[in-house]
Amino acid sequence: MFDTLISNHTVDELVAVLAHEIGHFKHRHIIQHMALAILNIGLFLFLASLFHDPARAACGFWRAGGLGLVRARLVHGVSAPLSEITSVATGFLTRAHEFDADRFACKPQGTATR
Repeated sequence: MFDTLISNHTVDELVAVLAHEIGHFKHRHIIQHMALAILNIGLFLFLASLFHDPARAACGFWRAGGLGLVRARLVHGVSAPLSEITSVATGFLTRAHEFDADRFACKPQGTATR
């Protein structure tokens, strides 16, 4: 925990924050977000690979260095809308995970006393 968190909050508030973060751990939210990020990057790289050779043939660029701007614009034209969709989906998932962690933090977890 950061010093500012410890110095600016009560023990009950610190326990609530810690319980919330433990909820993320218990529900494996971090692993789920990492897997989603890996899939998202893989999808983007797959789309970029699709535009490599077709764009080169369609635009008449047969040298490796002549395609940079055209390829970048094609990949951006496809990936930008897709990125918007995935960011909205990721936002909904993040929000659901935050509510899950809050519910976990609100449940009694044992009989330990302070």
